[in-house]
Amino acid sequence: MYAVNELVSSVSVFSFDGKRLALQNTVTLPCEKKNSTAAAIRLSQDGKTLYVSVRGENAIFVLQTEGERLEIVKKTSCGGDSPRDFDLFGDTLVCCNENSDNVTVVNAKEYRITGSIRLQHPLCVLAAEK
Repeated sequence: MYAVNELVSSVSVFSFDGKRLALQNTVTLPCEKKNSTAAAIRLSQDGKTLYVSVRGENAIFVLQTEGERLEIVKKTSCGGDSPRDFDLFGDTLVCCNENSDNVTVVNAKEYRITGSIRLQHPLCVLAAEK
């Protein structure tokens, strides 16, 4: 199990034996801005890549997973200000940027923004297949 820690911008890894959680590891995200706070966390469908949005940094951190070990591999722009939430739809990441009033579409494999729409104070997104 993975948990994002908002105020210290980190990710904790837990094991679960069916009854109890046990902390295995915590990885601090290398934030450049003092006021940065983590927001949302998502795991890729194959379970190998973890994504974390960080407000203040206005970025999505990409981490590779290997058991309890996490390796930060990329920090990419969210395309707006204050990425509150995002979701994955295959290889596409859709991000709600609350303070810049936009929702961005990011290619999650190439880490590039492919689109953006205006939406007043977007907070949450849920991607669903038809």
